[in-house]
Amino acid sequence: PGTLSGSNYKIKLTSTIDPGITDLSDADFSIYLPTVTVSSPNGGESWQTGTSHTITWSDNIPENVKIELHKTDTLYTTISSSTSSDGSYNWDIPLSIAPASDYKIKISSVDSSGVFDLSNANFNITPTTITVTTPDGGESWRIGTPQVITWTDNLTGNVKIELYKGGIFNSTIIGSTASDGTQNWIIPTSLTPGTDYKVKISAIDDSSIFDFSDANFTLFASGITVTSPIGGESWQAGTQQTILWNDNIDENVRIELFKGGVFNSLIDNTTPSDGLRNWDIPLAQTQGSDYTIKITSVDSSNVFDFSDSPFTIFSPSIIVTSPNGGEIWQAGSQQLITWTDNIAENVEIQLYKGGVFDSQIDPSDPSDGSYTWSIPVNTVPDSDYTIRISSVDNGVILDESDASFTIANEITVTTPDGGESWLAGTTQNITWIDNFAENVKIDLLKAGVFNSQITASAPSDGTFAWNIPAGITPGLDYRIKITSVDNPIVSDTSDNDFEIFTAGISISSPNGGESWQAGTTHPILWSDNIPEDVDITLYKGGIYHSDIITSTNSDGTYSWDIPFTLESGTDYKVKITSITDPAVSDSSNNNFTIIGNFVTVTSPNGGEIWFENQDQLITWTDNLSGNVEIQLFKGGLFHSQLFASTPSDGSQNWNP
Repeated sequence: PGTLSGSNYKIKLTSTIDPGITDLSDADFSIYLPTVTVSSPNGGESWQTGTSHTITWSDNIPENVKIELHKTDTLYTTISSSTSSDGSYNWDIPLSIAPASDYKIKISSVDSSGVFDLSNANFNITPTTITVTTPDGGESWRIGTPQVITWTDNLTGNVKIELYKGGIFNSTIIGSTASDGTQNWIIPTSLTPGTDYKVKISAIDDSSIFDFSDANFTLFASGITVTSPIGGESWQAGTQQTILWNDNIDENVRIELFKGGVFNSLIDNTTPSDGLRNWDIPLAQTQGSDYTIKITSVDSSNVFDFSDSPFTIFSPSIIVTSPNGGEIWQAGSQQLITWTDNIAENVEIQLYKGGVFDSQIDPSDPSDGSYTWSIPVNTVPDSDYTIRISSVDNGVILDESDASFTIANEITVTTPDGGESWLAGTTQNITWIDNFAENVKIDLLKAGVFNSQITASAPSDGTFAWNIPAGITPGLDYRIKITSVDNPIVSDTSDNDFEIFTAGISISSPNGGESWQAGTTHPILWSDNIPEDVDITLYKGGIYHSDIITSTNSDGTYSWDIPFTLESGTDYKVKITSITDPAVSDSSNNNFTIIGNFVTVTSPNGGEIWFENQDQLITWTDNLSGNVEIQLFKGGLFHSQLFASTPSDGSQNWNP
């Protein structure tokens, strides 16, 4: 009975079977009364009818709240009869709200009207407005074109739209139109071009409600603007390119080519003013970086435009980049032929030997700068090869490797090539690639020195099954060497060392430092390289304790249900042993812990704030089988018994 408000409470739980098994909250928790505090509007704000604003507050209650508008401290209207107590509400202020400076917001609990708060001071609600949004400054509109004037307002009557130039009334755009925020305007051709125009929009019913464009906008007359080539482009003679421009005229245009500022040739005497003309550049066009395009109205020669800066016209070319001399490529391998070009048509790729045509690699390939070449296995090994690439449309456009490259026979060891771990006594596949027909010899190297011959002669088919001797010395520094039996200089060795190892077991968990609870399940983990099953036993203080399992698969994992009766201790280890070879075994590197029964309060466990007359959940963890007792302590002293006996299921509802 009475209030429990305070900040130094704890919960105590005790086993009803064994009073010695008990726990107390780690730190204090609090019980407080509910509150609501309005934060916005809280005095001094100015909000306009017809707009949206966010009402904000803070509270510590779970139930919904009611939001009301008060005027001169009297209820004016209910904004929301019930909304979530999440501290925020978006309010669309009705146009019907009377403008005034004596408003306040009241927020109260829907469950307890005594829990509420008012704005600390009055805020304002202001009347309707008009805001011009387009044109609002910086726009450029062409005289004679249709444009859209836009604005925002919160009016119900019509508006008038007027045009001003240099701050002086120029003309009425429309005398009265609906206040719907948009008006189409065809700009009269009689208007004078200028950069100092503004639009004024005012309410028909109240001329004091109006707005101007924030800054000047521009009205401009007819013109042509070349947009491509505009300067800096590089166009290839013999290709088709697109000339682009913008204009605001209806008549056709003439397109001319200038070089060095002087007329060079007529591209088109008359073409529609649609902003686009495809131009087939003559193959014989002189190279140069000083070209410009001129576009002119056919009706008015003073309406024209040039490219802003010169552009380039260049002749087509091909340059072989690889192979370009000195490369050694293996017959039977894939290699990348690369080149640069400035042509659009396909290219032909040919192989030359000793300066004489040898074979055609590809009669027509896209001129994208690269080609993957599968070198035929039967290609004659030699060092006098070159690649020739030429245009399929114009054979005089070509290039050849600057110097010769080599095609050679080779062997490449692929497995083991470094990093492999192979078990002594097993069979492993040695693999390689080669481009010859004769047999190969396979040797084993250790630390870079010959160790033993694996086979004196095997077919060069790329694979050999090796039965690794069971008695071979383990090591991390083995490599394989494969050699042609007909030509000993053709050979290859693994790029990096590989490992040969013997049978073993290695425990990874529990391996020392773990804390496992009696009555729970944990995985025992290990790695091994044996096929037979294993035994798993438990040791305590270095002495055999019990069998965990007498035989299980050597798959590296076993799920152990730790007996509930297993005594506590910090000196446990696990041992895993092969069932066929007791010498193959491993034990935990260090001791691990098995802990007995316990109870631990988890909530309230310090820092919580609980309210009177509201359900709260006391939680804990334990591994008990009997019931628990729950007590309340205050200031470190027993306060009251909450529950004399309740199941040890980890949770109990309590209403303070």
